[in-house]
Amino acid sequence: MTASTVEGGIEDGVDPLNPFAAPAFTRRPHPEYDRVRALDPLPHCAGVGWIALAYEDCRDLLKSDLTRQADPAEWQPDYGLPGIEELQQTIREWIGMSNEPEHKRRRALADRAFKRTSVHGLRQIIDSYVDQLIDGIQADGGGDLVADLAYQLPMYVICEMLGMPESDRDLLHDWTHDISVTYSPIVTREQIQAGITAAQQMQAHFRELIAARRADPREDLLTGFAFAEENGHTLTEHEIASNAVLVFLAGHQTTASAIGGGLLQLFSERNAAQLAAVRAGRPKILPAAVEEIMRYSGSVHAVWRVADADFSRRDKQIRRDDTIVVALGSANRDPGVFDAPHVFDVTRPVTAPHLGFGWGAHFCLGAHLGRLEIGTVVDRVLDRLPTLRLLTEDPEPGGQIHHHGPKSLPATL
Repeated sequence: MTASTVEGGIEDGVDPLNPFAAPAFTRRPHPEYDRVRALDPLPHCAGVGWIALAYEDCRDLLKSDLTRQADPAEWQPDYGLPGIEELQQTIREWIGMSNEPEHKRRRALADRAFKRTSVHGLRQIIDSYVDQLIDGIQADGGGDLVADLAYQLPMYVICEMLGMPESDRDLLHDWTHDISVTYSPIVTREQIQAGITAAQQMQAHFRELIAARRADPREDLLTGFAFAEENGHTLTEHEIASNAVLVFLAGHQTTASAIGGGLLQLFSERNAAQLAAVRAGRPKILPAAVEEIMRYSGSVHAVWRVADADFSRRDKQIRRDDTIVVALGSANRDPGVFDAPHVFDVTRPVTAPHLGFGWGAHFCLGAHLGRLEIGTVVDRVLDRLPTLRLLTEDPEPGGQIHHHGPKSLPATL
């Protein structure tokens, strides 16, 4: 399995069947998905591997016993840097990156830990903090809906769940960002070095926090991880630290991107009828609106799998250990599954479940929390900011393909 190791950009002469390499992809990914999908829904690209673009292929590959999660050592360039194993071990231990039997053990222990922190018990905290953030936007007569709302809410909620002190929040964000950037098909030497440094610092910091929780347990997720036990199995300190970062990455960055993308669609002039439908149909229509946000603006555009055996798909021979990029962003706009897929429609009939939270055994552990946060933001913004107007409907994109969304979203009242 290989990944491009180009410093600072895409190589000239890159395969035209690789949508991720197109210069326009970062800002306009879906025309590239459509272009390639129409030519070949399962292309093989040098330096990348197979790219699954059709909904049916993506769904089936995610739940198939013929594929496994890709080990970071198989796809992450190391540039010969010392300490790379610490970074790769951190990613390898993520529940979402684990294979059996470790996945089953880690997921069961995480489920036990999450039971100590009820998602529904967080509803009051979420409501209160959203109102606090909206107070600031009201007082200023507007603001950046990403920086002032979408970014802030999930960070606060996840840190509350983990029991992280406020002084650690920016630090945790920086570590998570530097590690997550290395989970990309194109990554530079400098980015890998930053990821290594973040993994080393994070593990040392969490060892201290875990020791403190074991000496003085609290009602938080970090304590839950520290004391979780299932059939005599427990999580190691390294696994706890690794999955605390995963919780923050999945619960913060991806949720923030989805909230930002959802607000962009709801408040764009072209979707005025959709905004009116949500206003008129609350609260009954809110769950459907959240699902359409995840289909249309879901932030995770791709995950990586590896063939665990030789098999055929679309009359193509996929060999054991071949890389497969599962393009969730493409699957969620597949015209063979969703009518008018590029239309944001909160009244859309459910013809197939979207893949915004993944599929199969690795379905997002925090999906219920993500839905609650997105729905709460939409509901409270509609209640309290009735005159909200976007200052741009074409914001600069931020993040990488695993948390795609607007970098900023300025608005006025």
